[in-house]
Amino acid sequence: MVRIPSFARRSDAADTATEDRNQDGRIDARDERPAADTRTIRREQVDDRGTRERGQAEPATGVATVPTDVETRRDRARAASAERAAAERAADRADADRIAVEHDRVATEERAPAGPRPRASLLATLGLVVGVAAAMLVLTGVLAGYGLALGILGLLLSIGGLSATGKRHVAGKSDAIFGMALNVGAMIVGALALTGALSWLTTETNTVDQVRQWLDSQFADRV
Repeated sequence: MVRIPSFARRSDAADTATEDRNQDGRIDARDERPAADTRTIRREQVDDRGTRERGQAEPATGVATVPTDVETRRDRARAASAERAAAERAADRADADRIAVEHDRVATEERAPAGPRPRASLLATLGLVVGVAAAMLVLTGVLAGYGLALGILGLLLSIGGLSATGKRHVAGKSDAIFGMALNVGAMIVGALALTGALSWLTTETNTVDQVRQWLDSQFADRV
Protein backbone atom coordinates (compact mmCIF):
# COMPACT_ATOMS: atom_id res chain seq x y z
CA MET A 1 0.00 0.00 0.00
CA VAL A 2 1.45 3.40 -1.03
CA ARG A 3 1.43 6.24 1.51
CA ILE A 4 0.88 9.81 0.22
CA PRO A 5 3.65 11.98 1.70
CA SER A 6 1.58 15.22 1.78
CA PHE A 7 -1.18 13.63 3.80
CA ALA A 8 1.38 12.05 6.12
CA ARG A 9 3.02 15.44 6.83
CA ARG A 10 -0.29 17.07 7.54
CA SER A 11 -1.39 14.33 9.91
CA ASP A 12 1.98 14.34 11.67
CA ALA A 13 1.87 18.09 12.07
CA ALA A 14 -1.70 17.86 13.42
CA ASP A 15 -0.64 15.15 15.83
CA THR A 16 2.46 16.96 17.04
CA ALA A 17 0.65 20.36 17.65
CA THR A 18 -0.37 20.21 21.28
CA GLU A 19 -0.27 23.88 22.40
CA ASP A 20 -1.19 27.31 21.07
CA ARG A 21 2.27 28.61 20.30
CA ASN A 22 1.24 31.50 18.07
CA GLN A 23 -1.45 32.57 20.57
CA ASP A 24 -4.19 32.80 18.01
CA GLY A 25 -6.68 30.91 20.17
CA ARG A 26 -6.49 27.69 18.15
CA ILE A 27 -4.25 24.63 18.08
CA ASP A 28 -3.45 23.87 14.46
CA ALA A 29 -0.57 23.35 12.05
CA ARG A 30 0.54 27.01 12.34
CA ASP A 31 1.62 26.30 15.91
CA GLU A 32 4.46 24.13 14.47
CA ARG A 33 6.01 27.05 12.52
CA PRO A 34 9.44 28.34 13.56
CA ALA A 35 9.89 31.14 16.03
CA ALA A 36 10.31 33.66 13.21
CA ASP A 37 6.88 32.75 11.94
CA THR A 38 5.57 33.11 15.47
CA ARG A 39 7.04 36.62 15.71
CA THR A 40 5.52 37.49 12.36
CA ILE A 41 2.15 36.23 13.50
CA ARG A 42 2.44 38.21 16.71
CA ARG A 43 3.42 41.31 14.73
CA GLU A 44 0.38 40.82 12.53
CA GLN A 45 -1.78 40.41 15.63
CA VAL A 46 -0.35 43.60 17.08
CA ASP A 47 -0.97 45.41 13.80
CA ASP A 48 -4.50 44.01 13.73
CA ARG A 49 -5.06 45.12 17.31
CA GLY A 50 -3.76 48.62 16.49
CA THR A 51 -6.00 48.76 13.45
CA ARG A 52 -8.98 47.72 15.56
CA GLU A 53 -8.08 50.31 18.19
CA ARG A 54 -7.84 52.98 15.52
CA GLY A 55 -11.16 51.81 14.08
CA GLN A 56 -12.70 52.06 17.52
CA ALA A 57 -11.22 55.51 18.05
CA GLU A 58 -12.65 56.85 14.79
CA PRO A 59 -16.27 56.82 16.04
CA ALA A 60 -15.10 58.91 18.97
CA THR A 61 -14.08 61.59 16.47
CA GLY A 62 -17.56 61.40 14.93
CA VAL A 63 -19.12 61.66 18.38
CA ALA A 64 -17.10 64.81 18.98
CA THR A 65 -19.09 66.52 16.21
CA VAL A 66 -22.33 65.93 18.07
CA PRO A 67 -21.80 68.79 20.52
CA THR A 68 -21.17 71.07 17.51
CA ASP A 69 -24.53 70.13 15.99
CA VAL A 70 -26.20 70.55 19.35
CA GLU A 71 -24.65 73.96 19.78
CA THR A 72 -25.77 74.89 16.27
CA ARG A 73 -29.31 73.87 17.07
CA ARG A 74 -29.13 75.79 20.33
CA ASP A 75 -27.89 78.87 18.51
CA ARG A 76 -30.71 78.59 16.01
CA ALA A 77 -33.22 78.15 18.81
CA ARG A 78 -31.82 81.18 20.60
CA ALA A 79 -31.95 83.24 17.40
CA ALA A 80 -35.56 82.17 16.76
CA SER A 81 -36.57 83.00 20.33
CA ALA A 82 -34.83 86.38 20.05
CA GLU A 83 -36.70 87.12 16.81
CA ARG A 84 -39.99 86.14 18.43
CA ALA A 85 -39.23 88.33 21.43
CA ALA A 86 -38.37 91.26 19.13
CA ALA A 87 -41.59 90.77 17.17
CA GLU A 88 -43.58 90.65 20.40
CA ARG A 89 -41.92 93.83 21.64
CA ALA A 90 -42.66 95.55 18.30
CA ALA A 91 -46.29 94.44 18.49
CA ASP A 92 -46.52 95.71 22.08
CA ARG A 93 -45.08 99.07 21.04
CA ALA A 94 -47.54 99.30 18.13
CA ASP A 95 -50.43 98.50 20.46
CA ALA A 96 -49.19 101.07 22.95
CA ASP A 97 -48.94 103.73 20.22
CA ARG A 98 -52.42 102.91 18.94
CA ILE A 99 -53.85 103.09 22.44
CA ALA A 100 -52.09 106.41 23.03
CA VAL A 101 -53.46 107.87 19.78
CA GLU A 102 -56.95 106.65 20.62
CA HIS A 103 -56.65 108.10 24.10
CA ASP A 104 -55.54 111.46 22.71
CA ARG A 105 -58.44 111.49 20.25
CA VAL A 106 -60.95 110.70 22.95
CA ALA A 107 -59.44 113.35 25.22
CA THR A 108 -59.63 115.91 22.41
CA GLU A 109 -63.25 115.06 21.74
CA GLU A 110 -64.03 115.36 25.42
CA ARG A 111 -62.31 118.73 25.66
CA ALA A 112 -64.05 120.10 22.55
CA PRO A 113 -67.66 120.80 23.42
CA ALA A 114 -70.14 119.28 21.01
CA GLY A 115 -71.90 122.27 19.45
CA PRO A 116 -74.84 122.39 17.08
CA ARG A 117 -74.47 121.39 13.47
CA PRO A 118 -73.29 124.04 10.95
CA ARG A 119 -76.15 125.75 9.11
CA ALA A 120 -76.94 128.82 7.06
CA SER A 121 -78.67 131.75 8.66
CA LEU A 122 -82.37 131.81 7.80
CA LEU A 123 -82.64 135.53 8.58
CA ALA A 124 -79.77 136.34 6.22
CA THR A 125 -81.42 134.37 3.41
CA LEU A 126 -84.81 136.00 3.99
CA GLY A 127 -83.21 139.45 4.11
CA LEU A 128 -81.58 138.82 0.70
CA VAL A 129 -84.83 137.62 -0.87
CA VAL A 130 -86.81 140.55 0.55
CA GLY A 131 -84.12 142.97 -0.65
CA VAL A 132 -84.43 141.71 -4.23
CA ALA A 133 -88.22 142.01 -4.08
CA ALA A 134 -88.03 145.52 -2.60
CA ALA A 135 -85.66 146.69 -5.33
CA MET A 136 -87.97 145.37 -8.08
CA LEU A 137 -91.06 147.06 -6.54
CA VAL A 138 -89.27 150.39 -6.24
CA LEU A 139 -88.12 150.26 -9.87
CA THR A 140 -91.71 149.88 -11.07
CA GLY A 141 -92.45 153.48 -9.96
CA VAL A 142 -96.12 153.00 -9.17
CA LEU A 143 -95.19 150.46 -6.43
CA ALA A 144 -92.33 152.52 -4.99
CA GLY A 145 -94.13 152.96 -1.65
CA TYR A 146 -94.56 149.22 -1.20
CA GLY A 147 -90.96 148.70 -2.19
CA LEU A 148 -89.85 151.24 0.45
CA ALA A 149 -91.78 149.43 3.18
CA LEU A 150 -90.49 146.08 2.03
CA GLY A 151 -86.94 147.44 2.04
CA ILE A 152 -87.28 148.44 5.71
CA LEU A 153 -88.45 144.91 6.57
CA GLY A 154 -85.66 143.35 4.54
CA LEU A 155 -83.08 145.57 6.26
CA LEU A 156 -84.21 144.38 9.68
CA LEU A 157 -84.00 140.75 8.52
CA SER A 158 -80.53 141.28 7.09
CA ILE A 159 -79.30 142.88 10.32
CA GLY A 160 -80.65 139.90 12.30
CA GLY A 161 -78.95 137.49 9.88
CA LEU A 162 -75.63 139.32 10.16
CA SER A 163 -75.83 139.11 13.93
CA ALA A 164 -76.59 135.37 13.74
CA THR A 165 -73.56 134.69 11.56
CA GLY A 166 -71.33 135.80 14.44
CA LYS A 167 -71.67 132.28 15.85
CA ARG A 168 -69.20 129.62 14.74
CA HIS A 169 -71.76 127.18 13.39
CA VAL A 170 -73.89 129.73 11.49
CA ALA A 171 -72.98 130.66 7.89
CA GLY A 172 -74.45 133.25 5.48
CA LYS A 173 -72.58 136.42 6.30
CA SER A 174 -72.19 137.37 2.63
CA ASP A 175 -75.94 136.87 2.05
CA ALA A 176 -76.73 139.16 4.96
CA ILE A 177 -74.38 141.91 3.71
CA PHE A 178 -75.70 141.74 0.14
CA GLY A 179 -79.29 141.77 1.39
CA MET A 180 -78.56 144.85 3.53
CA ALA A 181 -77.14 146.65 0.48
CA LEU A 182 -80.23 145.86 -1.63
CA ASN A 183 -82.66 146.90 1.08
CA VAL A 184 -80.87 150.16 1.79
CA GLY A 185 -80.72 150.94 -1.93
CA ALA A 186 -84.43 150.16 -2.31
CA MET A 187 -85.26 152.41 0.62
CA ILE A 188 -83.25 155.35 -0.76
CA VAL A 189 -84.57 155.08 -4.32
CA GLY A 190 -88.12 154.53 -3.04
CA ALA A 191 -87.91 157.62 -0.83
CA LEU A 192 -86.61 159.75 -3.73
CA ALA A 193 -89.35 158.43 -6.00
CA LEU A 194 -92.04 159.28 -3.45
CA THR A 195 -90.75 162.84 -2.97
CA GLY A 196 -90.44 163.44 -6.73
CA ALA A 197 -86.70 164.07 -6.55
CA LEU A 198 -86.13 161.81 -9.56
CA SER A 199 -87.35 162.89 -12.95
CA TRP A 200 -87.25 159.46 -14.49
CA LEU A 201 -88.94 157.66 -11.60
CA THR A 202 -92.07 158.85 -9.79
CA THR A 203 -95.22 157.33 -8.44
CA GLU A 204 -96.85 158.20 -11.74
CA THR A 205 -94.26 156.34 -13.78
CA ASN A 206 -95.12 152.84 -14.88
CA THR A 207 -91.82 151.30 -15.87
CA VAL A 208 -93.45 147.92 -16.34
CA ASP A 209 -95.44 149.18 -19.34
CA GLN A 210 -92.42 151.02 -20.67
CA VAL A 211 -90.27 147.91 -20.46
CA ARG A 212 -93.01 145.86 -22.12
CA GLN A 213 -93.38 148.33 -24.99
CA TRP A 214 -89.65 148.40 -25.48
CA LEU A 215 -89.47 144.62 -25.60
CA ASP A 216 -92.36 144.50 -28.07
CA SER A 217 -90.63 147.00 -30.31
CA GLN A 218 -87.44 144.98 -30.21
CA PHE A 219 -89.06 141.64 -31.09
CA ALA A 220 -92.14 142.66 -33.12
CA ASP A 221 -90.33 142.66 -36.44
CA ARG A 222 -88.49 139.43 -35.67
CA VAL A 223 -91.45 137.30 -34.70
